[in-house]
Amino acid sequence: RTHNPGARPSNYFLVQQETNHTQASCHMASRRSTHGDTKTSVAISILSKETGLPVNFKHDGARFAQPQTLKITEGETYVLGIAVSGDASPQLVGIEVGYTRLKLEYSGARKHEATAAWTADCVRPTRDGHRDEVLVAVTIRTSDGASRSAIFPLQVKVYAASRHGTVSRAHASGEPLGKLHLQMEWEDAGPYSPIARADARFKFSRRSSSRASTESLPGMPIPASAGISSRPGRQANDVASAA
Repeated sequence: RTHNPGARPSNYFLVQQETNHTQASCHMASRRSTHGDTKTSVAISILSKETGLPVNFKHDGARFAQPQTLKITEGETYVLGIAVSGDASPQLVGIEVGYTRLKLEYSGARKHEATAAWTADCVRPTRDGHRDEVLVAVTIRTSDGASRSAIFPLQVKVYAASRHGTVSRAHASGEPLGKLHLQMEWEDAGPYSPIARADARFKFSRRSSSRASTESLPGMPIPASAGISSRPGRQANDVASAA
């Protein structure tokens, strides 16, 4: 899938109107707020399937829409570990990354933890001074039997695939990601809606050790492609953001 600078998916603004990012702070543990909202936390780890190492992220400050950027490599396959928790006893029933629905491999009968594989395929490297956006859609089912989804726009920089014997620039610098901490919420008292609000202020936790192992992760088929839309940075003449 090719992408044009500044382009967004056709349903992007509709999605943003539906989700209306909440102004509440992002907590690692779900709780019920004083306003009657129910909150579910989503924690996602991302490892390279080939090396078992976590992806790196970098701090961009206020230059772009989000203060942190994930660094991924064109065509590389990643293993995602997803866990959901909250007052409504949520179960993870689906996840999409870049318009590709991933196959979940559950780690227990409660279905609140799973792994999935995603390939950053059919995307081109991000231009210097720009950042790209990957939409991550998470669907849960709560104890009342209702299903709800939230869409999180995740800021990334895509690097070119490494040549034989060399290391991709995505792995050469930055901090190893521990987990992405996301939050979705909805009102108990209001009418039912399948769309939950997504808190746009993600929390990146740093992994204490960059070495990880994929030995305990089940084998999974690799999705065919992923969709990414390009978004230019706020500073058009930014030359210092090449890293």
